[in-house]
Amino acid sequence: MGIKCQIDKISLILFDNTTSSKTIMLNINMTKLLVNMKMNSRLRYKENMLLALYEILTADVLPRTNFNLNQLAMYIDVIFSLDANYLNIMINDFEPLLERFNMGVNILQVAPFCKMKGYVTTNEVINFNLSTFTFV
Repeated sequence: MGIKCQIDKISLILFDNTTSSKTIMLNINMTKLLVNMKMNSRLRYKENMLLALYEILTADVLPRTNFNLNQLAMYIDVIFSLDANYLNIMINDFEPLLERFNMGVNILQVAPFCKMKGYVTTNEVINFNLSTFTFV
């Protein structure tokens, strides 16, 4: 069984509601979210195990690792871009807190009741920006 999903944008917005006008203080955006999940829910059937193994082991993004080939249960691959902007109250304008970067997350589970392995990867530098007197 497999699930593929694509989401264009998810935003988390923090408002300051202490004044009459609700001011946006922080805006976190996750864009270009791609999720690819493959599961082998019926491990007792050899055909399902072999199909899941074939799909998982031939994936381009999978790190080459030794698996227990008879009990592979799940593989999740998530790729997204992340950025955050905050309101600098000294200049009354938005500044980037976290500049946009691409990131990947892989989660592997060999057996249904065992621990999962996770990998977080990026080929970019993560840039944080914070001005003096930002939150005064």
